Amino acid sequence: GDERPDQVANDFYGDPGLDWVILTTNNIVHVRDEWPMGNQDFLTYLNEKYSDEELSNIHHYETKLIRTSNGKLIQPEGLTVPEGHSITFLDNGVLRTESSLTSFTFLEHETNLNDAKRSINILRQEYLNLFLEDFENIMEYKPSNQFVSANLKKTENPRLISP
Repeated sequence: GDERPDQVANDFYGDPGLDWVILTTNNIVHVRDEWPMGNQDFLTYLNEKYSDEELSNIHHYETKLIRTSNGKLIQPEGLTVPEGHSITFLDNGVLRTESSLTSFTFLEHETNLNDAKRSINILRQEYLNLFLEDFENIMEYKPSNQFVSANLKKTENPRLISP
């Protein structure tokens, strides 16, 4: 659906503040780019990026599955190839040429990219406390020249430019 990470965390863990667990277990750093867009945001994104004509243009071509008559794999499905791609192979002593492709428009391509982001991993509830404890132990501030207290560490802002 169109749920945000905090809503997913609330649904599964009863705490929207555990949205970072959802993001961490899915290796998501940039929510804006790596989390699936809702329908309205997706339409807005498409309208800002493409004209109606561009959306219907071909983005790329992918192969279809090709096997010999006895089932030997010749070409897997889903390889990105140039327009006009064909493959020639020997099938029971007969030379065959196949050019079986599927075209994908910019709209289909963008939809597939966004839909792929909808498949996320959810840490089971029974492992949540162990995960939280382990994470706290791993992320603990240990004594160093930057150590201030168990909850505070000095650091420099790498974005500051000194004169």
